[in-house]
Amino acid sequence: LARNLIAAAMDRVRAQVQDPLVRQAGRFMAQATDGAFSGIQTELDAGNEPVVRGVRPDGSTVGVSEMSAGTRDQLFLAFRLASVETYCRATEPLPFIADDLLVQFDDARSHSTLSVLAEFARTTQVLLFTHHDSIRDMARVLQGEGAAINLLELPALASTRPVAAIGD
Repeated sequence: LARNLIAAAMDRVRAQVQDPLVRQAGRFMAQATDGAFSGIQTELDAGNEPVVRGVRPDGSTVGVSEMSAGTRDQLFLAFRLASVETYCRATEPLPFIADDLLVQFDDARSHSTLSVLAEFARTTQVLLFTHHDSIRDMARVLQGEGAAINLLELPALASTRPVAAIGD
């Protein structure tokens, strides 16, 4: 009983003082997944090693190995954006450059992630390169809705049509 009470107390303290980077990454994850996840948490496994889990809106958690490839990419992106944001607050902002970042995402999550990147462009310059017309079209829609997005279509090279979406 004492062990369970101590473990529960430790879980509460860990949740209350969770690293700001993890909290911010969790916010990015919630936005990018269009609410399929409400955040991220870290916990210790049976061997006392830290593990990352996605938190569902109902409070259940999903381990990284249980996530789809697209969701794992969104988790990685969430941590990356949180890290860049933290860095930009402490020093000179650096651009965030990504190439075909949304390739594993379905249309709904691609749209949500583009919205996250457009919002993130308030922190630093975001350069997103893609050759997918659907991503360009989604960026145009967001641009029409007032998002800080500039589109630059590059000339076709060989059999590809690269497109760069550039956020201010």
